[in-house]
Amino acid sequence: MRNPTESYASSSIARREWIQGDMDQGSATIAELAQAWLDNPRRAHRKNDSQPQNIQRALNKFRPVLSRYTPDDLRVDSVYPDFIRWFEEFLGSTDLAPTTLNTYFLQLYSNILHYAGVEERIVIDVKKDIRRYRKKLKVPEQPHRGITDEELGKWLKLIDKWVIEPDSAPNIVSVSSPGCSMARLQRTSREHLLALRTYVWLALSQGGRANEIRRIRISEIQSDSVTREIMKMKTYTQPIKTSLPHWVMARVDPYVQHCKTERPDAVFLFSECEDRMGRGTISASTLNRLVKGSMMLAGLGPTTPGGYYRVHELRKVWARWINQNGGSIEEVSAFLTHDSTDSAFRAYYSDDLKTDLRKTARERGHAQLEALLEERDDLDARICELSDQLERVGFWSDGHGGGIHPSCWIEDDDSLVHELNSSGNEAIGSPSRIRTRVMGSRTPHDGPLH
Repeated sequence: MRNPTESYASSSIARREWIQGDMDQGSATIAELAQAWLDNPRRAHRKNDSQPQNIQRALNKFRPVLSRYTPDDLRVDSVYPDFIRWFEEFLGSTDLAPTTLNTYFLQLYSNILHYAGVEERIVIDVKKDIRRYRKKLKVPEQPHRGITDEELGKWLKLIDKWVIEPDSAPNIVSVSSPGCSMARLQRTSREHLLALRTYVWLALSQGGRANEIRRIRISEIQSDSVTREIMKMKTYTQPIKTSLPHWVMARVDPYVQHCKTERPDAVFLFSECEDRMGRGTISASTLNRLVKGSMMLAGLGPTTPGGYYRVHELRKVWARWINQNGGSIEEVSAFLTHDSTDSAFRAYYSDDLKTDLRKTARERGHAQLEALLEERDDLDARICELSDQLERVGFWSDGHGGGIHPSCWIEDDDSLVHELNSSGNEAIGSPSRIRTRVMGSRTPHDGPLH
């Protein structure tokens, strides 16, 4: 059976039908084939989803090289090195964050080359060669710190102040997006200030993902609890009910009441999905601009290595709080609704928290090592002391096995040394109790030998 890539990529008739303006019926380039796959009408209903948008961004980034080569070109041994050399030059000159590069290259290996019909063995070679060169560059990873408690407190207090005194609030959107049409307004409306405060406090108090908070249903907000739906990697949503203290609900309720009065038909507290408001009250893009602008005005820097400002990073704050208060990685994973502790540690333990954990782990290990050395030093001192004492009374000798023997033990049949063993029989050997005389001094000794 032919796969969809082959059927669409090899048929010039099909391409004429779904590429606007037709195209040269010669060999199509990798960029043209991948773009054709994305533009296929059967995928039009998915064009606003995050996955095709991420693929499109990566395709646009690599279009200069993908527009110069066809899938068959990469099968030619003398051409393939030129293709790889472009990526080497790109990596040597780009200022993109490593995390952004990882995303772009993942789309290249997993989607773009496959959609263009590049052979699997060539895709594997491309992945290996680019990875090899990235490792060769030895670019140090730039650690990114999480949001501190001081920064968080300052941000929350500033938002509270704006809600209480709306006239003191500037146009927040003009700070984050100067080119936006909303940036022309003099001030931020009270409705948007209430939405911003409610969004931030619900995200912070529940440790939820941004899309989960945006899709909270107005009907699921009670006087002391909020129920959100977990959707990530799930076919069916999973409801999570969170009890919230009164001082959180006091900041949430004003916007809820506003929505019930002014938006009686609204189902969702904020927006139905990421790309449209739908049956909500405010678009996700407007919320994001309000979050970014308020963070910037509060003096916070970007919350991600890629330079973005996101409430999603508040989940890392929760991981730090749980850890600092004696919580386990399992508790962090459960609270953040992750099935794997590996995912929780990798994604939500910020770089500065991991640095602190390494520090405390090192201190604990060094303390144990120090105790071990002190114990050994004490044991050596005790052995030396015992050796000196035995030497003074004549009980120390090399013997034949490095043991401790009375100095009068010359022959096994020495008549001066006898043992009464546990059975009451006389025997020659290393006794548990001995009765002997030290030769020369005639000093009797009767007692245990240890």
